[in-house]
Amino acid sequence: YALEIANDGKEALELLESKSYSILLTDCHMPKMDGFELTKTIRETEKGQDGRLPVIAITASVMKEEIDQCFTAGMDDYLPKPLEMPKLKAMLKKWMPEVAVCKEAPAVQEEFPQPADAKKENAEGPIDPSALEEIFGDDEDTLREILLDFVEPAQGIVREIEDAYEAKSATAVGAAAHKLKSSSRTVGANALADLCAELEAAGKSDDWDTIETHVPHLRGLAQAATDYIKAY
Repeated sequence: YALEIANDGKEALELLESKSYSILLTDCHMPKMDGFELTKTIRETEKGQDGRLPVIAITASVMKEEIDQCFTAGMDDYLPKPLEMPKLKAMLKKWMPEVAVCKEAPAVQEEFPQPADAKKENAEGPIDPSALEEIFGDDEDTLREILLDFVEPAQGIVREIEDAYEAKSATAVGAAAHKLKSSSRTVGANALADLCAELEAAGKSDDWDTIETHVPHLRGLAQAATDYIKAY
């Protein structure tokens, strides 16, 4: 599939105004304009028109309240994070307009290999390789590229959390932890993702006891994941 990526909801809206797309996959929580506001704006512009753009929410939360909020905003469906390729494929097939397929096109591999040894190896370490393999297959170059793409943004978010901690902003700690939680879970940095989930919840509830307990361990877990990735 051909695709374009927007960094936030406002940028996505500008792209949608400039050209035609078949489907929109949107995060729910983004800067400048979140996925809910983006979808509501799209639905407003569609009033009086024949077409309707399919909008699929990509969400780290499967709580009923957030899913209900997705549909209330005008979204058509949702996918939980981390995305799994078979589920994404099924969602695209469900909502994308049908197109003619070239007969000479190479066959698509329906299922990715799942080596048992790879799943067991380092499952309890800083990175569980099976997390990415279940999504993208076991091609070493692909996995290495995805892992390396995680490092710099993760380090930036760790600094963001630490700055929010120093500024005594529980809300900012929770918001930054939410971002790092999702990306950490995707690459299999489960211990880091679990800690970020605790910080996210603590940030929302202004629970400084939990924040002060977990923030000192954040950099060490992130560094362990980084060291693993650089040695991958």
